[in-house]
Order: sequence, then structure tokens, then C-alpha cells
Amino acid sequence: MVLEWVLVVGLTTVLTTDLMFIPLAFLSKYRLKKPISLKSHPFVSVIVPAYNEEKTIETVIVTFLEQTYKEMEIVIVDDGSTDATQQAVKPYAIQGKVRLISRPNGGKSAAINTGLAVAKGAIIVVADADGIVQNDAIAWLVSQFEKPEVSGGAGNIRVGNRVNVLTKCQALEYIRDIQIPRRAFDLLASVLVIPGPLGAFRKSALAQLGTYDRDTVTEDFDATVKILKSHVVINEPRAVAYTEAPTKLIDLYRQRRRWYGGMFQTLIKHRFFWWKFGVFTVIGVPYLFLTLLVAPVLELVATGVGILQIALGEWRTVLLVFCVFAILEGLTSALALLLDDEKLNLAVLSPLYVLGYRQLLDIFRVLSYLNVVLGRMKWTSVERVGDLQKTAQSSVAKN
Repeated sequence: MVLEWVLVVGLTTVLTTDLMFIPLAFLSKYRLKKPISLKSHPFVSVIVPAYNEEKTIETVIVTFLEQTYKEMEIVIVDDGSTDATQQAVKPYAIQGKVRLISRPNGGKSAAINTGLAVAKGAIIVVADADGIVQNDAIAWLVSQFEKPEVSGGAGNIRVGNRVNVLTKCQALEYIRDIQIPRRAFDLLASVLVIPGPLGAFRKSALAQLGTYDRDTVTEDFDATVKILKSHVVINEPRAVAYTEAPTKLIDLYRQRRRWYGGMFQTLIKHRFFWWKFGVFTVIGVPYLFLTLLVAPVLELVATGVGILQIALGEWRTVLLVFCVFAILEGLTSALALLLDDEKLNLAVLSPLYVLGYRQLLDIFRVLSYLNVVLGRMKWTSVERVGDLQKTAQSSVAKN
């Protein structure tokens, strides 16, 4: 009886989410079929905060220098690096291709604020120092700012180094669990997170809201929430950036501890008067509450019930439930991959979203929230391989 209850609740949750988000995501994509046609060419400042990024910073610089949109400056903020990051950037700075600013280590938020203080552009693009950006990404982002009501824009972040099962699971997660809701929320002009690897802001909106805050470890989510309270934030899935995903389990935990813990910090920080902010209040906050806090608990409880049922000899029923959910997850993955113009190979990993990968992330969420409650949340970094240019080209071609 308990397992049947879990099945009903799970099916209701999955079907409700899919039936709501997937059609909206397809509608959002249909609206974005027009080619780039810029009526104006506002000056853009690309700010890249960098701390010990000697392996990746040169690749990032090259990808921005190769952008089709040319009315821009590239500001590299070296946040007190102790490696050869400055040495890698200096040749480009000497040639006048980038602006290099050095400051004592103060964290990513402080580095971005330093870049904002000297930025000349009407549009600010913030990008991580460990990714690569497709050469038309800035043009696509700028095209969205021709709508005067738009103050923020999210790029489409994909995993470039699909080199093992762990990174391939993350690649599928980015496409289906991040990009589908983001496309859906685009229709509501209330995209919930402008991602750190590639996002854009209207400088005048940032000026109204103040600088990036340092009281959470997810400065991108915090900045987005502040903008959402009074401005429009959209999604631009054609502005693609590739990021280097963690290849080891310990690095994935370190990354997600910051992600989930920082989002929890941000929800706590903005808990006052959240009911006064339009679509963000009515849809965004309940969605965040359910996905961040309620869903992980339900999924872990359901998994525990399934294990108990197997121990009691009800393995056939558990297998049936697993197969039902595996089929649903497979269909969701296939639709998401089609939406993002990806090959369907990654869909074979869908059963891991029923048992394995999803529970792993749920455990990471719970541990992250405990870190916040215990006051142990701090910025964490992961090991970088630094060959993203090569792995992005080869792995994406295979998938």
C-alpha cells in the first residue's frame, strides 16, 4: 500500500512537471526562430573574474575575441591569483585586446564588482574563466536587450567535457533539468537564475540594485533574484557556452554544496516581502521551494520505501515502478535533447535519474542545507583539467 502511494505521488509530480514545462519550452523555442537582426549595437563590457585559472583563461579570451559582435571590451579581473593567470593574460593586455585588472583576493563577487566599477558598456556580460563561448553568443544576448523592458538575460550552459558517466549525467541534467524550466520561465519573463558561466545585465539595472553581494556563495542567483523583484529576466538558449563539469565525485559534491547551499542562503536572505514581486512570487518562489526543499525529501523517502519493499520480497512491484519511471524519464530526456538540438545518445542515461544520479544529488542537497544551518558554508572550487576546447569539440560531436 505504501509503495502504491509513492507511485501515485511520484507519477503525479513527474507528469505535472513535464506536462507543464515541456509544452512551454517548445513554445518558447518556437518564438525564437528569427535570425539575428540588430537595430542598434550598444557597447558591451565582458567581465571575467579569474582566480588561479592559468589552465583555462587564454581559451576564454580567445573565444571572446572571436565573437561576431565587435562593439565590446573584455575586462579580466585577476582576483589575487597565486599561479600564472596574470602571465597568461598580459600578452593580450599589452596588445590592447583585453583590460587586465589585478586586485587582492576577495572572492568572485568582489572581482565582478571591481569589473563593474570600470566597465564602459551599457550591457554587462559576466562569464566564468573556465568555459568557452560560441562565437555568436554575445550577439544573441544583445538582441534580447533591444526590448527596453529586459534587464537580464541567461545564456545556455552545456557540459563540454563529456568524458565519463558522471559528466554525461551532468550534461543531460543541464539540458533537461535546467534548460527546460528556464525555457518555460522565459515565457513568463522571469528566468530564475542568470548563470555564472554566461549571463548579461543592463548596466542601469545593476546600478539601481547595487553591487554583487558577498553574503551568499551563489552570487549569480542572488543578483538574479534582486533583478527579478522589479525587472524582466529572459532566457536566450542560442547564446551557448560550454563549461567544464566535475569529473570526480568529490569535485561534484564540492560544486553542488556551493550551488545548493548558496541557493538556500539566497532564499533565506530574500524571505522578507517575497509575496510582493509578481510572477516571481506566484510561480518562481513556490517552484524553488518545491524543487530545492520538498522534492529531495520525497525522492529519498520513496527510494527508502523501495529498498524496504525489496527486503520484504516485493521486488517485482518495485521493478514495475522502476520501469514506469524509467520510461517517463527517457521520454523527458528525449524531448529535452530534441529541444536543444542534441543527439539522443544521452537519453540512455535516463534510468539513472530514477535510481542513482538523482538520489546522489538529493543527498548533496541535504548535506548542503546542513552546512548552511551549521554556518559552515563557504566558497569551494573544483579541480580543472583545462582542455575544454578539445573535449567540448570531441564529446559534443559524439553525443
